[in-house]
Amino acid sequence: MNRRIRNIIIITTVVLATAGLLFAFNKQVFPLGNGQTKFILVKDAEMMRSGILKPNAAILITDHELIKQDEGLFIGNRTFGHACGYHYDIQFWESSDKLIEEFPFNLECEEFANNDKAIQDKMKGYIKLLETKPTHFIYNLKIPVATDPDLVKKSFANSNLTIVFLQGKTEHFSSLTFTYMQVSKLKEMKDKSKWDGEENDNKQLALNKMNFIVEEIKKVVSIKEQSKISFPMQGFGATIEHEAQITLKFSNGTDLTKVKEIIKNNGGEYDKEKNPDFYFVQLVDKSDNLDDIKKKIESYKFVTTAYEYPATK
Repeated sequence: MNRRIRNIIIITTVVLATAGLLFAFNKQVFPLGNGQTKFILVKDAEMMRSGILKPNAAILITDHELIKQDEGLFIGNRTFGHACGYHYDIQFWESSDKLIEEFPFNLECEEFANNDKAIQDKMKGYIKLLETKPTHFIYNLKIPVATDPDLVKKSFANSNLTIVFLQGKTEHFSSLTFTYMQVSKLKEMKDKSKWDGEENDNKQLALNKMNFIVEEIKKVVSIKEQSKISFPMQGFGATIEHEAQITLKFSNGTDLTKVKEIIKNNGGEYDKEKNPDFYFVQLVDKSDNLDDIKKKIESYKFVTTAYEYPATK
């Protein structure tokens, strides 16, 4: 055999073998999940304009092996903070009302702590599919608050229709959002090394006050659910300012007069009160035809109508 041809054959064989080893190694780098996720939903993030033509377009992933791969990449991972907003959202669900974890995703500046390249490639594939040929579409099903969400879940459990509680199972409750502003004078004007400590102290005072108000409210009414305390407004200058915010949910028909008095007497302000007549559960379906969807839900008498998500009209 010609020596030159023989050398080429040897080199090619080595290259192919090396490529095979690298491929095998890459497969081992990304651990598989434990299979806790029953389905994955990829959709618009509703926080920025994405590339999808229809806001209710979605990808529903139910393949067991693909779910385990995505679990291994995403679950327990974290992203580095940014102020770019989000285009898309990937959610991991254990059941229709139990969200395990979700990852809002920005096309330009999202960065994951682990396996970033693999996740970026994975998301690009999902996004292309979502923008060009989504597998499913999401619809809002309008339901009177008198209908227990557990009944809704049970009714759809034995059907071939997939529902999900994107806003949780407490949207039928009354809610009250209130804020508390904590303001402190900056004690140390010159020594900047102490500023972070003073900021943290002021924030902690706001947290303590909010928790105190909530505990006082619990003495007069039953709270069904409470959000995490957030800080929509923070300021720093001659004074340090932290506006804390929380939303509390109550059984429908709860008299909130005393609740409002407690908030006011403790220096807080209530700014949003909701007493809904209806709430919404989301149907995830292959059909892109609203009339077709309405026919599919005709037997569910507690559903009054349907809209293309996120419309509620």
